[in-house]
Amino acid sequence: MHRAVSLIAATAVLALLAAAPALAKGALPTRTFVKITHTDIVDVGATGDSLGDMNVFAFRVFDRAGGRRIGGGHGYCVRTEVGVANDCVANSSLPGGRIILQWEEFDLQRVAHAAITGGTGRYRNMRGEMRLTTLSPTEVATGGGS
Repeated sequence: MHRAVSLIAATAVLALLAAAPALAKGALPTRTFVKITHTDIVDVGATGDSLGDMNVFAFRVFDRAGGRRIGGGHGYCVRTEVGVANDCVANSSLPGGRIILQWEEFDLQRVAHAAITGGTGRYRNMRGEMRLTTLSPTEVATGGGS
């Protein structure tokens, strides 16, 4: 199984940079960070890295400016090409609704672009993309990243 390559499952923190300039009415931040709180690896088929293996995860969402928790969510990545790529989906709960994301990630990739495929509540008409950037523990501690 690919225990150390998944952008989501192998990293404790991601930075989410919303491409949509206005998330809705109100002062929701467009720069947030996500801390992975739980991950499980589901090894299906042949032992080790194989098609269909999954990383299932839960996370919390924080306002990057003040570090205040503003939401949470969960998702999964499915191995689609051994040693190369996964397809991922995440559902994020934020003030006033939910945002659903989908993306393809490649092994050892630092930046991915997720499509915003929909939402509920104040995000029901949301479309666009988010940039997902993996941050090292040092970058997290110093507020680094793009």
